[in-house]
Amino acid sequence: MLLTASIARAQEPRALAPILVEPYDGKEVVDERIVWSWFMQSQADDGKEIICDLVVVEIHAGQSVEEAMRLNPPVVLRENLTTATWQTSPFTRDLVHGRRYAWQIVAKVRDPSVGSTRVVSRSELWQFTYVEPSIGDSDPPPIAGDTLHDPATGLPTTTVDGSGDGDTDRDADADDPETADASPAPLSITGRARHTLASENRRGTLSKAPVRFDRLQVDPTIHLFGVPLELSLLLTTEQSLRGSDISRGALGTRDVRRGLNVALQQRIDEEIGALEASLDSASVDSLRVLMSADSSAIAARIAELETLGDVEDADENLEALQRLNMLTPEQQMLARFPSFGFGKVAPSFGALLFDRVTINGGAFEFNPDNVYVAAAVGKVLREVDPTVLEAESLTADSARLADPLLSVVEFHRTLYSMRLGYGRRHGSYVALTGLYADDDEQSRALQAIANRPVVRLVERIDSLGEIIAVDTVLEANRLLGRQRNYAFGGVGRLELEGAGLALDGEFNLSWFDDDANRPAQSQVPIPQGLPEFLRSDSILTDFDFAVRADWTPPVAEAGTINAGIRYVGGGFRSVGVAGLRTDVLRADARYDNLMLDRQLRLGLRYSHEEAGYKDSSNTSRIDAVGASIELRLRGLPALTVGYQRHAQDLVTSKRDTALLRRVDNAIEDLSATVAYARAWGDLRWWSFLAAMMRDGRSAGDGVRFQPDSAGVFRSRTLQLDNRVALSPRLGFGLRAAYSGTLSHPFTIVEDSTGARTLDVRTEDVDLYSLDLSAMVLPLEGWSVTLGAITSYQNDIPQPAVLGGYVSSRLDLGAVATIELRFDYRESAAPDLERVFPVERVGRIITTARF
Repeated sequence: MLLTASIARAQEPRALAPILVEPYDGKEVVDERIVWSWFMQSQADDGKEIICDLVVVEIHAGQSVEEAMRLNPPVVLRENLTTATWQTSPFTRDLVHGRRYAWQIVAKVRDPSVGSTRVVSRSELWQFTYVEPSIGDSDPPPIAGDTLHDPATGLPTTTVDGSGDGDTDRDADADDPETADASPAPLSITGRARHTLASENRRGTLSKAPVRFDRLQVDPTIHLFGVPLELSLLLTTEQSLRGSDISRGALGTRDVRRGLNVALQQRIDEEIGALEASLDSASVDSLRVLMSADSSAIAARIAELETLGDVEDADENLEALQRLNMLTPEQQMLARFPSFGFGKVAPSFGALLFDRVTINGGAFEFNPDNVYVAAAVGKVLREVDPTVLEAESLTADSARLADPLLSVVEFHRTLYSMRLGYGRRHGSYVALTGLYADDDEQSRALQAIANRPVVRLVERIDSLGEIIAVDTVLEANRLLGRQRNYAFGGVGRLELEGAGLALDGEFNLSWFDDDANRPAQSQVPIPQGLPEFLRSDSILTDFDFAVRADWTPPVAEAGTINAGIRYVGGGFRSVGVAGLRTDVLRADARYDNLMLDRQLRLGLRYSHEEAGYKDSSNTSRIDAVGASIELRLRGLPALTVGYQRHAQDLVTSKRDTALLRRVDNAIEDLSATVAYARAWGDLRWWSFLAAMMRDGRSAGDGVRFQPDSAGVFRSRTLQLDNRVALSPRLGFGLRAAYSGTLSHPFTIVEDSTGARTLDVRTEDVDLYSLDLSAMVLPLEGWSVTLGAITSYQNDIPQPAVLGGYVSSRLDLGAVATIELRFDYRESAAPDLERVFPVERVGRIITTARF
């Protein structure tokens, strides 16, 4: 018997969205074996056990985090986790240095009625960059013409002047004295094309990436009157898990004024040089030193230009640049368009309303003087749970088979957004934003197919119990419904330059209609803060707001204080913000200070978060504190120490006294890194040491309640890197790492007498890994690296992983670069041969510049 969607939705279990802890959003990760941690409910409000999936995807160039998570195949997919932590195993393919990744936790419950799992909530979307350990400022800084060194072995790979793989935004004739003062060409094109061919003998453990793919990425840069506009085009044979094509293209730029600043930086440097030359000549040319005001005026102009050169964003100094005649008329026109784009674009019209969600369409911003206008229109994919769809009704429908537009079961929305404002984006301003989204025609056609009435046969039985007839009955079916989203809001900024204070504020109101899920919407608590005329539609209407202040006191080495508060209502929905957790109140404060001539950095932070702020069933309160110290004394090792603690008070199933649970969870993290480098002529030595201790604790409240097993764990990691370059053509590397996790998944066991006991099942995993490498430069511009790796696990007598790798890089000057890498890994443990068979991975990356 097929239940209608209204009944199914009304009986769905509810749970708070998982709360991510580490790796933190925007962080650079150097750990070889990443330890992921988060907060989660172990049970939904109906008593069903919650299991989680960890999803990690690579973010391709030009993609937003939302687009990457929606389209790209996971490089790590660890399913059905019952604890709030997981450590990357040696069987997982290593992440690639320099690549950006996004991760998310998906909470599910097992649904016996459909024989699978059903998603109940999703965490936010966080991103990080995986990098090889670096030593930062403790490394002797390169000089012009010096050689940069590969982080794998410390051997030279390219020169500072960009003759290797370093891209440059400077024109080829920029340094020609005969052309330096000439007006920039109206149109010129430079860029880079990168082709990646990857082939593997099998799909990676915990990975959904294809065993073979071709990826072509073209990044041309169009220079309009000297202003570089970055474009992008991605063609690949990779597909998402739904079989969707992830190829993309975009024409436009995310920030015209940043590109304008790059072009102007060169002109500022050139004019400073010319003015300094005038001062030098004035000291020997008596005709030019008739008045001392001449030299002082030149010095003042140099000082003003140097001030402009130190600012990264030209928008803050646009008026000053115009006053100094640093902008051509064409550049002034381009500066009025902060950004524009067509194709796959991700506008940013408010952090809580429309921010970094990729649409297939177009967007632009127009900012002449103090008037600001922006608009965006396009299509965005609508997420639909495939378990609610009847596969037979979709695959056998004649209308769907006849219509090529319906060949792929994908649901899309058409989205429109517009913004009007007054002021400057980097100064004081106010703006109003509107958003509207509705299912497109293809989605409504697919909904009509999925919602067709279900044919049931009903037997009619007489008084003797015999079947006298069989009637055909059409049962109403409402699996999917039309979704419409209306949203409106305002955002503003007030800058008080004299006090060093900036205030930012945002308020949004949303109305979301999903007529197939009204029972679920009716469970959303009524927003108490709504005006009376909106409370009649309280299951559809809700609001959010955010206020933030940045204060830098005008005192030397006083530091910066950043504080804010944000609330997102339980019923607030905006299809323009991905991974937005609702029903959350959060307040936080940060203090950062760079002292002792930039040799000491101090950071302090505190935050309070209430998830389920209006929820009458589940509530989570988290207090987080953290501190970090970074010491970079010149000539001594660079030292970084960090500490943070997240304490959670979790109450679930508050409306059911039999299932009511209250637990106190906590995650503590202590980390430290030490980096040091020395050079004696051609001999260079570099060491990097990182250590991390992370503990998860849980305690029950009262005799009836037991600790939450999902939050109990212990993790220890230690990583040591040593690199030595014996000469410009020979070097060696040694990396050793240890990581251990101890988790305590325990359950309540009830015997035949009804007595209940606590059954603790400890899982203890210790991993040891070793990586030896050697790098040689047979010829100038050609480097070859050979390496061997091994990993051990405490419960396996033989090595869990044995393998090696070889890579080669050939730089063809400023024309192209060719990289080849081959990895071989196998397990020496007989018990793991079926889990981890022989693995061979090859990759060729060809980069051409034009």
